Amino acid sequence: MNQSKDHLICFDLDGVLISSMAIANKLFYDTVEEILNLPTEEFRQQKQLMALSGEERMATLWPEAKLTQAQQNEVLQVYRERKMSAGIPLLPHAKETVSLMAEHFEFMACVSNNPDSIIEQTLAEAGLLHYFSKLTGIDHLQFSKPHPEIYASTVDYFGLDSKNCLTFEDSTPGISSAKGAGMRVIGVTTGLESKEDLEKAGADVILESLSEASVDMVNELLG
Repeated sequence: MNQSKDHLICFDLDGVLISSMAIANKLFYDTVEEILNLPTEEFRQQKQLMALSGEERMATLWPEAKLTQAQQNEVLQVYRERKMSAGIPLLPHAKETVSLMAEHFEFMACVSNNPDSIIEQTLAEAGLLHYFSKLTGIDHLQFSKPHPEIYASTVDYFGLDSKNCLTFEDSTPGISSAKGAGMRVIGVTTGLESKEDLEKAGADVILESLSEASVDMVNELLG
């Protein structure tokens, strides 16, 4: 089967391919309490915070603590070690959908507000790593989602026009990032946000499950 070399298909990680947000959220705040003895209860159920990276939350939620870089690094290291060993499950139809897209499109990327090492290990353990020719995490970027840099840099890597690129996203920051980079977006309600939230963020199509995704749908969105 001939694969398209004119288009790029991206997948977010948390909430699209794996079900890790609730688990990661608990691990992050548990680690903050354990190491820094800071209050976390008021933040644990705030869904908009779950899409932020650990670095962003550390920098904004406890300004009065005046955390040093060494303190932040310790929390982040322990948190990431716990997250990587937590055994995060794949969401239903994730592997089938990634495989389907890879059959028809040569260029595939996973774009996530996670360090590159976590993306790579998670995909490897899930048996999905070989489908992706690019992993874009936050290691070498100035901004994460909702800023468009993370998607714009991915598009630039492949040398494509952003109008020929599409991503699967489950969050308003992710959708805002991709739309800001000029991409098309399929929103999926398998994360923490509702269909209405994803509509407001500008998703071109919204699915309740990846099982509803098809190559015809993608081709139609990409024109």
